Parts: sequence; structure tokens; C-alpha cells
Amino acid sequence: MLQLITARYVMPVSAPVIENGAVLINSRSIMAVGRRATLAVANPEATTVDFGDAVILPPMVNAHTHLELTDYPTWALQAGFSNLSESFADWVVKLVKVRNAQPIAKIKNSLKSGLDQVLKAGTGAIGDILTTLNIHEVYNRTSLKGRIFCELLGHDLTKINERLDFIQESLLRSPPGRFGLGLAPHAPYTLTSTALSHIVLWSERHELPLAIHLAETKEETEFLSGKTGPIAERIFPAAKWRVDDFSDLPANSSVQWLINNAVLPAGSLVVHGVHLTEADINDVARYSWHVVLCPRSNSHFGDSRAAVASYRKAGINLALGTDSRASVSSLSLWDELAYAWRHFPGVCGPSEWLDIATRGGAKALGVDAIMGRLEPGLGANFQIVVPPEIPSTGELAEALCAHADMIDVKALYIDGENILSVN
Repeated sequence: MLQLITARYVMPVSAPVIENGAVLINSRSIMAVGRRATLAVANPEATTVDFGDAVILPPMVNAHTHLELTDYPTWALQAGFSNLSESFADWVVKLVKVRNAQPIAKIKNSLKSGLDQVLKAGTGAIGDILTTLNIHEVYNRTSLKGRIFCELLGHDLTKINERLDFIQESLLRSPPGRFGLGLAPHAPYTLTSTALSHIVLWSERHELPLAIHLAETKEETEFLSGKTGPIAERIFPAAKWRVDDFSDLPANSSVQWLINNAVLPAGSLVVHGVHLTEADINDVARYSWHVVLCPRSNSHFGDSRAAVASYRKAGINLALGTDSRASVSSLSLWDELAYAWRHFPGVCGPSEWLDIATRGGAKALGVDAIMGRLEPGLGANFQIVVPPEIPSTGELAEALCAHADMIDVKALYIDGENILSVN
């Protein structure tokens, strides 16, 4: 059945804004995008659904999440931990302690809650880190798309291989929900070079993309350059790891450590990427890695700002992610967009930020053939939002960025179905 979804504005992202616009859909696909009057005359049999003074645009793509940790703030308070500022190393130790104390049922419910929260925020695809591998069936109940990255960390190859065997037997044969699969070697300080090389070879054999937390904090750089600092002093004793396992250190940077030990496949995700040099950024571009920015999470550990202008100049595809509720106040990518707009003043124009939040994330997660822009032939995936005030056409992009944290998401269509009308 043909439907004509109309609103004051249609923002395709890949084309100029259309005032009094419409999106024509047929079941799961976009058939046409254009002026309401034109499409209505050409398709008189279509059922019209009018959202009035609203904006139709692609769904948000939250390219880095830890949805298992959605209920973490409650868990931490119940465990007697305050929300006072803390160092990155102390935060990691606390997070692991709190999370490991939760029964499997609570972790499942936390993941379910996270999936619902991102949907209500107008998100159509996620790049979620799955740590508790045996709860993967939770993803089967959501309409979200994207990619699930199975987390791997530690220095024990036997334990890493056990997780890889589970991934091969339980996940590769039947990927959860509407998601593709990937691996998440956690970070340079939680994996030895031997473990990283092993994971990269395994991923290449199974043609799986990778996502890695990289250059997130100064503490990471300090550890890689000399096996010293809070990571060595706080995280390693808590994890019962030995600093001497890192025989390949020192390294000048996180990117150099990667390149020296195991080059990630093209299309891999570098998450955070805050503390990188210009040479590092050129290497990221050379290897065709995507970068997922998480500015709110980075600011949780001080005034850390990624070199967004340098990334753009190098031609690197950027995406946005909310990270987890352990370091941010919401899972809304609209909130993340609002923060990025203010946190990086003048670095990107409003249309560029909206592109990063939609098309950039879709490209990073490999779902850009169905999502990320409004064009004929793509999936019928879009959101309908209402900003605090309806501006003129030329001011729309800036209004959406400047007031992103006050956006009201009225509807979210995935595969032609308004998901929010049934949730």
C-alpha cells in the first residue's frame, strides 16, 4: 500500500531541504521524495499521513553504545557509590565492580531498556557493544538495525578463544535480530599485542568488522608510552593483570601501537580518538577507518576534544555515539548532537553535523544502503520531529542542531512501520 508521509519540511540530508515536502513509501521502501503537491497528484491512490509543522529526516544512527549498562546509574547508587567526579582509572574499576555484581536478569532488563530508549529518541540503527554474550537473544525483540560488536578483552588467549568459539557457534550461524555482527577488541591497555593480532586474524577469516576504544584518555597515552600511570597502578591490580605482559611497549601513540602489532581492516571503527596527533589522523585516513565521536562521554573525564577539523580535512568518515549511561545522562543522539554543536563551535556547519549523526553513522555501521538519507530505493526508514520553533528553510539545519536536546520525536518509521505508535 502506498503511503504519502507529509510535513512542513523534508530534510533528505543528501539533498536540499524541501518545504511542504513528502516521502512516498511502498511497504518497506522509499518510492519518491519531493514536493507534497507534486507527489499527491502523481499518486492519487496513496494514503496521506500528514504530520503538519514537523520535519521528516533520516533516523539518528548511534554508532557506539553499551546498552547493557543502561541501568548502571541505579546499580551504582544501590552499591553506595556517589556521582562525584573521578579519574578515568577509578571510574573503570568502579564500573567493572558494579557491573559484575549484577545478576544476568538485571543485565538483560538493562539491555531491553536501552533498546527502547534509543528508539524513542529517533534512532534507527546502533553499533552496540555486547559484553554478556549469552544474552544476545534480547536483540531479537527490537526493530533497530545496525551492528553488534562482541567485546573481547584480557591477556588470556584461552579465555579469548572460548569467547570466539561461542561467537562462531551461537552468533555467526544466526545473527541476532536485524543486526550484522562484528568484534570489539576493547582497548590497547586491555589486550596484549598477541591477543590483538589473534583477534584481527580471526575477524579477517570470518570477514567481520572491528570496533576499538582508542586514544580515549591521557591515561591511555601515558600507559602506552611507559607502562606507568593510573592504568598500570589502578586497573591492572584490580584485573590481576601483569604490566610485564606488554613486552612491545613503549609506543608513541595508540595508533602506532595498533599499526605495529595488527592493522585493523578497512572499515573498522575507532571509537573516541581524542588524543591523536596529526600523523595518527593521517594513518586513520590511510587505513580507511571510521571515527565515532562521543563528546559527552569524553567530557566526563575532563575537557577533552577530538580534532574534528583535522578528521574532516583528512576525509575521514565521522559518526556520533552516546557511549553508555555510565558516563552520560541519556542515550539520545539528539542530546549528543546538541552537545557536539556547542562543544566544537564553528568546526562544522549544522548540515555537516546532521550528516555525521545520520549518514556518517550509517556508513560506519555498513547500513548506508538502507538508511542515512532519504532517497528512492532506500528503506522506508525516517523520523518525524518537531523543534521548539519552526524556522525558515534556510535556518532549519542550524535550528535542529542548536535546539537538538529539545527536539520532540513524534514518529519513527523503520521498514515502513511507525515503531513509536506501537511502543
